[in-house]
Amino acid sequence: MKLVGIVLSYVLAVGILFSALVGGATWLVQPGPAISQEARPAAIPPRIADSIERKKPIPVPAEERKPEPLKPAMQEANASLAPAPARSAKIRELSAPSKQARKRRGEQPLALETPAAAVASPAAAVSTARSDFPY
Repeated sequence: MKLVGIVLSYVLAVGILFSALVGGATWLVQPGPAISQEARPAAIPPRIADSIERKKPIPVPAEERKPEPLKPAMQEANASLAPAPARSAKIRELSAPSKQARKRRGEQPLALETPAAAVASPAAAVSTARSDFPY
């Protein structure tokens, strides 16, 4: 019996809380007495109403409307284009490469070579390579 009393008090407390929640929500949703039940549009000032009327298109009766004939999007016309220049295609026969000895940039001509005695020894050659030695 005690258990039934606890369950009934629990159901009663939850019912009261739920009804308070629903009642508050309906109170917030209901319109107040200042607002009438019918929704009335706001009055438009006459100056704005005249402007709206002027911007409306003039209705034309259906009998006066005639569809315009369709015009082609593009017209064909004779055109004169300059002819493309004719290319002269000439097939060359490959010949053997020429036997001339070509000199490289760094080489001197054969006639201006210096005698072997005048060439400095490799020990006396100055190198421009960098080193870590400061002297």
